[in-house]
Amino acid sequence: MKVHYTCSHCGEDIDTLDMEILDETLLGLDCLTQEERQAMVWYDAASNMWYIQAMCDACADSLLPRPIPAGPTAGFH
Repeated sequence: MKVHYTCSHCGEDIDTLDMEILDETLLGLDCLTQEERQAMVWYDAASNMWYIQAMCDACADSLLPRPIPAGPTAGFH
C-alpha cells in the first residue's frame, strides 16, 4: 500500500511511502481530530493509495514564524 504526501499550500508532491500495513501512529494520523482527518486524509481504492495533505519544507519555512534571536542587541543593526 502506498501513502502519498502532497503540500496543502502549494500542491507540490512531497513524498510517497510504500508500506505493507498502514500504521496510523507511525504516520502521526492518530493525533488528528475527525475533522482534520476528513480534510487531510483520503483513500483511493482504485489505486490502493492513501493521500495525505501536509506542508512541504519550503512552505513551512516561508509561512511559519521564525524565532526571535536572543541577546542584548538582537534585532538592532
